[in-house]
Amino acid sequence: VRPPYVDIAGDFIATPTKPGNTPGVSPLVRKATASLPSKVAIPKSAASPATPGTPTTARTAAPGNPNEWLLFNDFVVSQVSSDEVTQLYGQLKIPCLCMYTKVNKPEPAPLPPSPITFDLYKKITNEMQIPRNVPFVPFTCVGDDTPGPGVLLGIDAEFVSLAPPVMAMRDDGTEYESVPARLGLARVSVVRGQGDKKLTPIIDDYIRAVEPVHDYLTRFSGLVPGDLDPSMSPHFITQLKHAYLKLRYLIDAGCIFVGHGLKQDFKMINIVVPPEQVIDTVELFHFKRQRKLSLKFLATYLLGEDIQAETHDSIEDARTAVKLYEKYLDLQARGEFEEELLEIYRFGKIHGFKTETKDDEVNAPSRTQTPSHVQQTGINEGLMSAESWSNLQLDMSALGMSDDGGVSLEDFTRPTQQQFQLQQLQQLQQLQQ
Repeated sequence: VRPPYVDIAGDFIATPTKPGNTPGVSPLVRKATASLPSKVAIPKSAASPATPGTPTTARTAAPGNPNEWLLFNDFVVSQVSSDEVTQLYGQLKIPCLCMYTKVNKPEPAPLPPSPITFDLYKKITNEMQIPRNVPFVPFTCVGDDTPGPGVLLGIDAEFVSLAPPVMAMRDDGTEYESVPARLGLARVSVVRGQGDKKLTPIIDDYIRAVEPVHDYLTRFSGLVPGDLDPSMSPHFITQLKHAYLKLRYLIDAGCIFVGHGLKQDFKMINIVVPPEQVIDTVELFHFKRQRKLSLKFLATYLLGEDIQAETHDSIEDARTAVKLYEKYLDLQARGEFEEELLEIYRFGKIHGFKTETKDDEVNAPSRTQTPSHVQQTGINEGLMSAESWSNLQLDMSALGMSDDGGVSLEDFTRPTQQQFQLQQLQQLQQLQQ
């Protein structure tokens, strides 16, 4: 059977056949489709079919042509008529995908009003029996001390482990975590980010434990056994529902939240915050494809503050996040942010992204020039001198990757360079002895 050829874009000329008698179709298919209505492909042009070997000409439709169907035949794309598209040729053409375009899209329905009203928020914040020794002062809802659109707030949350991770064994005998540990919200703190009472907490809720706590994660949360027990805790204990309602109202009111690693915090709290209401300092002070910096490291370098000295405190972390955001705005206004961020990463590379300890008595470096301890190392010279190594007092662990700065996408120091520097350090120590 001579196949049809496309001579002109938009024309499809097939071999003349009787209705219902398509060439190449099995007689069984003909009998099965004999009762179905069939279409006859009628040529739209009087042009004679092209002979085999004649190159086809691809053209676009004339302006104003309503035809929008295209035929993809290997590398040839041409326009076809709607009759050709709907012709099935005795079920030889079977549609595999149908896509529809909605022409008239209606306006989205307006969101219903939030069920958490202003009166309900006042009731659960100001009318509850709050002890006098609590470290927070709720919004008075009078004058400027009222939550509303654009009000800046610092936030941090702590979690405890309610169930351990489930481990499984691979074929090679190594273990892996098949089911991660189940975490629960244990403490949430929110501080003011502006106004006369800036950095004053408005929320510091400890969430009552309704099920046994597997691990308090004291190293990361600062919580110890008894903190979540209403009968013995010295803190303000509340229900998870009340803490959620207060956060939900602040979000619906349009407040802006500043914090460090808020994506994970909001995910664990199980609350959705519009992206335009989130300012994450872990993203502000971050170079693309480089490791993320810890809050403690940024506070030591930029603010000269030693936070998390003994344990974590969510109020302290929330306040530090607000201060870092103010520092970010100041550097941006002076046009020094990019240069300063580069210096932060250079300093972190030298010190293994670890902060100085209290015994070192090293003040925070000046922000107007390169820190002296960074200049002494000869960072642009490739290798460090013996005097530089002695002044820095680096230990072996400082040359490894730090686990305090989050997930590292691309560490500055390659393994081969670490081994070479370790050998140099050992040789220098032997010479000094």
